[in-house]
Amino acid sequence: MESPMLLPLLLASSAAAFPADVVAPVREYLRANATQTAKPLERAFHPTAQMYWVGQDGDVLIRTMAEWRQLMADGKHKARFEQTIVALDRSGDAAVATVEGNRDGKPLTDYLLLMKLQGEWKIVGKVFASAPRPAETDPATAAELRAVVRAKLRSDLSFNGDELLRTQQPRAMFFNLDLEQLVAVSAQEWAARFDRRRKEGSTLKPLSQKIDTVAATGDVGYARWTVDWSSGRRIVDYALLIRQGGQWRMVNTAWVQHDGR
Repeated sequence: MESPMLLPLLLASSAAAFPADVVAPVREYLRANATQTAKPLERAFHPTAQMYWVGQDGDVLIRTMAEWRQLMADGKHKARFEQTIVALDRSGDAAVATVEGNRDGKPLTDYLLLMKLQGEWKIVGKVFASAPRPAETDPATAAELRAVVRAKLRSDLSFNGDELLRTQQPRAMFFNLDLEQLVAVSAQEWAARFDRRRKEGSTLKPLSQKIDTVAATGDVGYARWTVDWSSGRRIVDYALLIRQGGQWRMVNTAWVQHDGR
């Protein structure tokens, strides 16, 4: 089994060290921004992908790929971008890439959720903040992110749909792979599945649960955690998160399975 792999922070000068296939869609995304053209977006993002950010009034804003491509095609997304990939956190067929740069001279940070689908990597979710990425995530913010992950893990073990939804933004999505195809499920549907399992008396008892990584810039961030089972199965989850009104919630969660540790 391929062990979950965290690729360390790399400076822009060593960006070529990132696996070319994994970051290929990220480079297409950067090309779309740099050229202000829609075609690279189609190569970079899965059609169901959405991007999330916090607007000036504090509301969570969401844009679908169809909306974004149309803005590009209509010439309504004009801006000057300078961006580079600065970090990649990968486990098997899932990863989060961190992109830094500026838009019209103002700082910009993206966290991009990627999955490998039928041999090709695609971006399946994005959060961004108009803020420079800190050298280290503020300890208080990191503690808040871990608290959300712990609540999510509790809901997993007890199949508690209500507790799950308290960790999720209302339009959050869950992703996994089935025969290399992307399976996307809304938070509401996932909570309903939990409730059905709970009524059946189901519970889960993993060998261990570990929060591996949390990171944040402004009001967006990501987390990674690992769950090991007595069968030797390992599940690694990635989540993109957003903060609204002081409350962090997940907007996209993807997980991959490793057989044997």
